[in-house]
Amino acid sequence: MNKVFISLRSEVETRFQAVLKICSQAGIEDRSLTLLLKREREGNTFIGSRTALPHAVAPGSGEILVYAKLRKPVQWGGKRSETADFIFLIVAPSRAEVKRIMADTAFKIIKKGPDLTKKIFLEEF
Repeated sequence: MNKVFISLRSEVETRFQAVLKICSQAGIEDRSLTLLLKREREGNTFIGSRTALPHAVAPGSGEILVYAKLRKPVQWGGKRSETADFIFLIVAPSRAEVKRIMADTAFKIIKKGPDLTKKIFLEEF
């Protein structure tokens, strides 16, 4: 699995801008970016505790997990109070692999909290 840690220095105003910037900095291909944005339009991926898990199935792709820390939280959920600045972006070739990575990531977020350091992320994810 390809793992990337990003700290966005520029501010973004929407979850869509965040996904675009994260993909750009992580070097994620346009096809996967399109699938991520499509999935995000279908329903937000806010999970609580200032955390979002945008994800997409991209057949033929490798597994990608990006941990991104936004400069400031943006509204990610349906309510004004549902903001996120800890982003775990996932791309995998099958739905089963996306679900496996999501489950593993969610477990680690619950266990350690969303404010993971770069060292913890790179060593344990």
